[in-house]
Amino acid sequence: HMSGMEDSFFFGLPPHKIEDTSFLDVLPNSGQSYKQFEPQMYPVIHYYEQLYLEHALIVATHTVWKFMVTEDREAFANTIQVDVSGNFEPFNETHSVSIAVNHCQSAEEFESLSKARRVINDVPTWKAYHLPPVFGPDHNKQNSTYCIVLSKPQKWGSQMMPVTFYFRGSYSNRNAYWEKYSSPAIMLTNSASKWYEKAFITLALLGLGYDPKAISKPDAVIRWEDFIAVTDLHMVGATGCRRKLSDNISFLSRFHLESLASMVQCDDGRVTLKKVRHFCNESSDGTPPLKLIESVINRYRQSWETGAVVGIIRSGVVKQYLLEQKHPAGSFVLRIQYNSPSEICASSVQVNPQTGVAFVDHLTISQHVAPDDHKLQDYLACSPIHKIMLPMQAVCSRPATSTSLEPSQTYRTTDQELQRTNQLLQQAYKEGFQASGPRDSPNPHSQAQMSPTAADMGFVVSSPQSPVQSPVAFEQAGQLDEQVRSWLRYFFQNDSEQVFQEVAQKFAQARVTANSLHMLDADDLKEMGIPLGPRKLLMRALQQLHSQYQPR
Repeated sequence: HMSGMEDSFFFGLPPHKIEDTSFLDVLPNSGQSYKQFEPQMYPVIHYYEQLYLEHALIVATHTVWKFMVTEDREAFANTIQVDVSGNFEPFNETHSVSIAVNHCQSAEEFESLSKARRVINDVPTWKAYHLPPVFGPDHNKQNSTYCIVLSKPQKWGSQMMPVTFYFRGSYSNRNAYWEKYSSPAIMLTNSASKWYEKAFITLALLGLGYDPKAISKPDAVIRWEDFIAVTDLHMVGATGCRRKLSDNISFLSRFHLESLASMVQCDDGRVTLKKVRHFCNESSDGTPPLKLIESVINRYRQSWETGAVVGIIRSGVVKQYLLEQKHPAGSFVLRIQYNSPSEICASSVQVNPQTGVAFVDHLTISQHVAPDDHKLQDYLACSPIHKIMLPMQAVCSRPATSTSLEPSQTYRTTDQELQRTNQLLQQAYKEGFQASGPRDSPNPHSQAQMSPTAADMGFVVSSPQSPVQSPVAFEQAGQLDEQVRSWLRYFFQNDSEQVFQEVAQKFAQARVTANSLHMLDADDLKEMGIPLGPRKLLMRALQQLHSQYQPR
């Protein structure tokens, strides 16, 4: 009990000062402490706030905070005070509210109550809930979960400036409490996705030490390394991948970063905020580039994390790299296209069958054909519609003393190949290629070849190599003449591997060589047992070959 003088002393103070006044730690005329009056802060052992892309606290119309507090048994907070403050109007004067705590019987009851009362008013609506406690090994303690729900009026915003939320739970014992500060937050008056992205960039740069007022201007400039840090945060939050955009995984990684620098027009290690927002969330050409890149990473998550997809590389760079490093025919690099970052491209070393000169071909792999990692590996290993990814088993060179067996037409150009590839992909998609499984093969070991591991696919090396076809399939063709086999491969490149193997086996059994090939006619092909479809194609090819042997 306090004396009347003490009562007049305390009640003479302003109301908000009473809570700040410390009670006596020791009773008068006694050396023993009085526990009821000792300050006691309960620890918040778990804290949850709704983070956009696992990083930014963005407060829109409905926001929830959760706290798990270790407190004395049977001690429950009866009110929770919330303070909202910032360094700008109107939050330069702290917005404070005290919320009565409602007790729920279960988490399901809390979910029902919090969703049922999402009423948007002209003023903020706060609710506080307490969930049933959990008792640990120490029966004198309990872990209680407190939930704060804010229904924010639309006009209540922070104009892209950060605010801080402070929470303090109060008990019947006036000296007992728990407290927690939130991460810096931005309150939006418009919940459109582009404003979420803008708030994310602002909070990420705030965490890197930038002044929020300075970066609110469109002509503001940030460092290149900070731009990369922001995009790394965004990409990891959007995809959940461990590998970041900035990770150095191979020799080509620096060219990947150069492509990113070119996309945002990085000048002398500086990037304007206007270019950052164009790249992340405000593209005038449709979907922002970063969102397109993230869509590819989400589609081929394993290939991205293992380094099989090396990054965003220009076609000219990968061409120079593959040719200067003298990679063998069939070697390829999977990359995200610079001009169309929503697709991946396989740039492979090929050999012109007329001249024997190596060149690099760029094949865009449609997401309809390869919608995920598994389909991508299957496509690269055994595509039934395109053989450009397969290494040539024998490089066809023009004999110095004899006439070439290759047709006289000019070899396809990259533009022609792109048009042809698109037609094949559309045709395959209509025929249900996406749903079809691996092709049947007479080879008993082919099942293992159809689903190669990441190591077999070369996904663990800096420049992925094309899977080498098993020589067993070619043994079915016997000792087929190398030039004849290359000639057949060229003419059957648009057909399935099964058709090519069947025809090659017939030619091997008939002992057809380069010297006798031009002598064949329709009756010979029929006698060899070649089916009608391939026989028609061979007749056209033989007519071209016969014209080269006509006396002039």
